[in-house]
Amino acid sequence: MIKIWKNYDHVPEEIALTFHDIEVLRCGQAVSKQYQKDETSIGDLSTLRGMLRHLYHSTCGYCEGKFPPYQIEHYRPRKAKPTKSAMQWEKHAGYAWLCHEWSNLLYSCGACNGGKLNQWPIHVSGQRVQKPPAEFQDWRANATIMQGEKPYLLNPELDAPEEHLYFCPTGTICFATERGEETIHLCKLNRYDLVIRSRKYIIDQAREDIRQALLNFDQGYGGQRLSQQAFKQKLTDCFKPLICRLVQGQLHTEPFSLLHWHILHDIEIFCIAQLPQEIRAIFQKMAPLWRDIQCEFEEQVRIALLKNNMPEIFTRLMAIVEQQAVSQEKFNQELKYLFIPVFYDFVFLLGGNQQQFFHNIEGLAPIQQKLLKQAWKLCCHDGRWRFQPIRQTQGVSIRLKHAGKEAGT
Repeated sequence: MIKIWKNYDHVPEEIALTFHDIEVLRCGQAVSKQYQKDETSIGDLSTLRGMLRHLYHSTCGYCEGKFPPYQIEHYRPRKAKPTKSAMQWEKHAGYAWLCHEWSNLLYSCGACNGGKLNQWPIHVSGQRVQKPPAEFQDWRANATIMQGEKPYLLNPELDAPEEHLYFCPTGTICFATERGEETIHLCKLNRYDLVIRSRKYIIDQAREDIRQALLNFDQGYGGQRLSQQAFKQKLTDCFKPLICRLVQGQLHTEPFSLLHWHILHDIEIFCIAQLPQEIRAIFQKMAPLWRDIQCEFEEQVRIALLKNNMPEIFTRLMAIVEQQAVSQEKFNQELKYLFIPVFYDFVFLLGGNQQQFFHNIEGLAPIQQKLLKQAWKLCCHDGRWRFQPIRQTQGVSIRLKHAGKEAGT
């Protein structure tokens, strides 16, 4: 599952509701039917779909794959599921009044959306929202009353997928929580095209690349007496394409980014354990240097990440500043939402910290350094964002241990 940051305060004009629209939707079943027929009631679909595609980096929010055609997914389904066979916590009357709600619209492939359909199970202790809340702000997916339903389906815009899901060397995605299990079931995240044609293909390709690289290195330099510095340089030259590809693949803009993270940081589990003993022995000789090379590449990617994102972000900020009477509060909000995805990659996936952050921005222009420092401070003081590397998140080491057992290590 991909992690997405959507500014719920910036509602696209195509779905912005007037006070009259809100009151009409509030009236209930008599008028909600027109919103249940199809998506044509949602303004200009091509424009809206384009905005979601940009936010979701042209990948499905549930499976992280690039499997067109994509659909505008209603997180809470518009249509009801009152089937007699359903458990009480699975039955619902539909959420037609949320069909225009920006926080309820996600970006999904047809397979994930088709698997979920109008299912909406909640925890037995959750309180089902049967009608539109009195306050329009409470219609948002992150509102207390909506969160009080305790939905089983993970939300890529609100939840931390790494706390609920993890990957195994077989290409399957496994669950660490009950919500993770239900999400896998609802969206069919272990269907054939995801496991065999996508995730397992990526793992197998990485395993074959490292096998070939190890053999080439051993045949070319295995018998030579090299200094540690020369040995490391030869090792870097040999493994640079593979490590660079895996490091780049971790970025949240890439498909299957968390899978790439698992492969790179647990290369022994995902790749080495399945290789013949003689090749595993070659890797063991160079394992400490492998980690050093990996850290060096991650450092390079962190610097490039900050540098390459600055022109677009700076342009968008200048456009905001040029607006008349823009408040400091609005500017700070824009600043946070523009930089949060960048900081997520920098810290969470690439393992950077505050000291490295200030060191890595030294080569940027003064105005860019100032904006980055301001954004970093704003994000760090916002309790919604946890800036810590993925290895330090709760339960990750336990799940990796389970993955190792499945791999036979």
